[in-house]
Amino acid sequence: LNPLGARTGRFTSGGDWRFYENDLPVILPGMNAQNLPSENHEIRLIFKAEPGRTFVGGDISQQEPKITAHISLDENMLRVYEEGKDIYASVAQSIYNNRYEDNLEFYDEAKTQINLEGKKRRKTGKVIILATMYGMGKGSVARKLGITTDDAEMMLDSFYSKYPGVRKAIETSVAFCKEYGFVEDVLGRKRRLPNIRLPLYQTQFVGEPTDEAKRAERMIRHFLEDKKQLTKEELAELVAQAKQHNIIIRCNDEFIKKAERQSFNARIQGSAATLTKQIMGMVYRDKLISSLGGRIVFQIHDELILDCPVEHAEAINNRLKAIIEN
Repeated sequence: LNPLGARTGRFTSGGDWRFYENDLPVILPGMNAQNLPSENHEIRLIFKAEPGRTFVGGDISQQEPKITAHISLDENMLRVYEEGKDIYASVAQSIYNNRYEDNLEFYDEAKTQINLEGKKRRKTGKVIILATMYGMGKGSVARKLGITTDDAEMMLDSFYSKYPGVRKAIETSVAFCKEYGFVEDVLGRKRRLPNIRLPLYQTQFVGEPTDEAKRAERMIRHFLEDKKQLTKEELAELVAQAKQHNIIIRCNDEFIKKAERQSFNARIQGSAATLTKQIMGMVYRDKLISSLGGRIVFQIHDELILDCPVEHAEAINNRLKAIIEN
């Protein structure tokens, strides 16, 4: 595991496995456990504990939406958690304007009677809230759900109407990042996003500029600063004029927009990563888990996997649950 492998603060895993077999070096390409598909549980069966040991796992349920509620302080989102409701079903309720119960995956608390339509609606609610956290636009949401962009836009608008504190938190994050060039997670870890402060347009010479080219570059730069935003036709005409003087005009719009999307997401993902690492440290130092032979073997996003002697699995599972919850 590489604790600094991702800029968001998340772990990455992988690297080559190096060992000797019959006195000959063997190198096997590593596997990034962070890429294990969450939808396919059967793939996890390829992992086996040592004889006499078993795996025990625990994760933080809805970790990133909970952090979003904490950071945004949105009253409606906080109320969902205070009332012990499911955030994805609640978001679906605001989208479909129906009963909360109509968006649950099961009809009963025992989870024996599946609600297929409710499951679909709940999945839509999950995609919408993840879209707000990851800066996905209506086009990405439409592709993800297999719907029109108009429907995707309507769903996003419904979400922000119900949870206005989230939109305000996004806008606040972007404004802060534009002023200071970074954002922070809940414990102060910084994610620097310098591209958010780039000018919309930049000029660059190709080769050694002549005096005439320098004068042309100054005129073009002043024009760009005054104009702020150009139409496609205006930009194409200006690019053609600049080319005559061996000047390149670079548009930074995509870099700026990407940094704007990352400014809120970095706070959410960064906070999740930091809190997960704190939990890992607590588990690693826990005397009870250690004395019972438990050890951390995997960390996959918000999930922690230990292996331990079979006879101590229940005790370690209870202890892991207590650490995560508290």
